[in-house]
Amino acid sequence: MVKNRAIEDINEEEEEDGEDLESNSSDFDSGKDSDNEHGERIPVFSEQDMCAEVGCKWKIAALVVGKDASFQVGEYNPKHSCGRAYYVRNCKSAWIGKKYQDRFRTYLRRNVVGFRQDVIQDIRVHVSRNQAYTTKWQALKQREGNTEEKYGKLWDYAEKLRT
Repeated sequence: MVKNRAIEDINEEEEEDGEDLESNSSDFDSGKDSDNEHGERIPVFSEQDMCAEVGCKWKIAALVVGKDASFQVGEYNPKHSCGRAYYVRNCKSAWIGKKYQDRFRTYLRRNVVGFRQDVIQDIRVHVSRNQAYTTKWQALKQREGNTEEKYGKLWDYAEKLRT
């Protein structure tokens, strides 16, 4: 019953605006608020994103529904016709170190040049020489552990030896 009242209110508002309900076939095209099953108004925001390259057909269009993080994809073309960008600013050495720490643990004398080639081949991201050295240093530091923690464990070990 509540849902019907909300739909009637929408029909009256659209008739006042001079629009016809059938002309707007979906909420995605109309950009208007939609109703949930309880008849409450849910704000709908349209978001559209396209590839920056000229002539590339990749496109996604989605609706953000409600106040939470849910959305509905209305149109999606997954095919890129442009080249791939290897320079990603958000790829930090800490993240690379977490991802490849096992490789550095097993082989400490790993060559930085070979590591850079592996990263480019695996995740298709350019890694500078400085990032590679920082990643290797962080992995070695993590393998060694914290000096203060080791010193604290030394006293516990000494007590066990005394008893």
